[in-house]
Amino acid sequence: MLHVLVGLLLMCFGLQTQTYAATLSGRASTQEMSLGLPGRIQKSSSVSNTFSQKTRLNSTNEKQETDEVQTRLRERITELQALQDQRREELRVRIEEARNQKEGEREQQRQKLRERLIQLGEQQKLSRIEDMDHRLNLFHQSSIQRLTHQITVVEEILNKIITSTEELSIKNIDVSEPEAAIGAAQAAITAAKSSLEAYAGATYVFTVPEDGNFGTSVRNTIADIREGTRMVQDRIKTARTAVKNAVVALAGARNSSGGEIQNDNP
Repeated sequence: MLHVLVGLLLMCFGLQTQTYAATLSGRASTQEMSLGLPGRIQKSSSVSNTFSQKTRLNSTNEKQETDEVQTRLRERITELQALQDQRREELRVRIEEARNQKEGEREQQRQKLRERLIQLGEQQKLSRIEDMDHRLNLFHQSSIQRLTHQITVVEEILNKIITSTEELSIKNIDVSEPEAAIGAAQAAITAAKSSLEAYAGATYVFTVPEDGNFGTSVRNTIADIREGTRMVQDRIKTARTAVKNAVVALAGARNSSGGEIQNDNP
């Protein structure tokens, strides 16, 4: 009987000990959770805030760089436009001066034509010849204006290529090939302008040959002015080809950098 009582006491004492240990373990776990979880949350929140701050800083820096690039490009576009306006005005002045310098010579040739017709007794042809001479002069002037416009258009396209090339250069992209092509195009445009100035300063006036065959003189003069026009057009065609080569070189530079290719065909 005594042994039974002792066993029961030991069993009760063991159960109380396990219950107490479990209670202590539960309290410790609760304290650990209460202490550790907020710490981990705080640490995670700190990392997230730091990342967000860096992201915002990078975004701000990129925006500032983009704004600076756009500002520089706008300034360059304005500069090129002003330069083109200046060159257009200079070309107009040179063409006008070339025509004015030859105007005296043209008038002398017209006077010789009148005297020659009178000498041959062909006064009745004078009004018709003067009318043809007037129409020839109008054709010359309109051709000069048309060719000048064509050169201006080619130069405007080249200016856009220059701006796009400088944009790539600002982004540290290799633009050696577009720059070389631009230089060749500028040289071709200069040659076209020189040809136009020579054409503008040429004298296209009818004359009466010694044999009095005025028809031959008319045909020769018309052939001369057409040939002069063709020579300028050939120069402009060469300039167009050079500008197209610059477009291809620019597209190649953009393609190598992974950018979009813009069509700037003249």
